[in-house]
Amino acid sequence: MSWVQVPYDHPIGQIKNVLNRYFEKILYPIRSRVPVLRLGVAGIDLSPLILIIGFQFLQPYVLRIVC
Repeated sequence: MSWVQVPYDHPIGQIKNVLNRYFEKILYPIRSRVPVLRLGVAGIDLSPLILIIGFQFLQPYVLRIVC
């Protein structure tokens, strides 16, 4: 969420900090295994996309167990 620029003392900035800490814990294992996609001088972090695809893949199995 580095693209959201809000001061830390602002209420939205505090929400951003909480979300950032939560998602960093989830994304760290993926980021440590998947390299950043380099496009010239820019880099694209694919870990959020991989996490979303993983959730989409697991969703039917989890729903079968729960429901």
